[in-house]
Amino acid sequence: LANALSFGPYLLALSSTHALYVICLKRSNIFFSLLVGRLVFGEDSLRGRLVGASLMFAGVAVISLWG
Repeated sequence: LANALSFGPYLLALSSTHALYVICLKRSNIFFSLLVGRLVFGEDSLRGRLVGASLMFAGVAVISLWG
């Protein structure tokens, strides 16, 4: 449901700015997903997933700063 509700603003953002920045922002929500997974679903091994999410976020930062 949340993904369906976010589709409209996503398309609006794509039409108003560079797609590169919109996609980077969309991909940076990985930390929110990790938090929801831990608090709502009680997932374990957050440390390993946090390392992967940090690498993904570093890629987002590099693309945003030098893209």
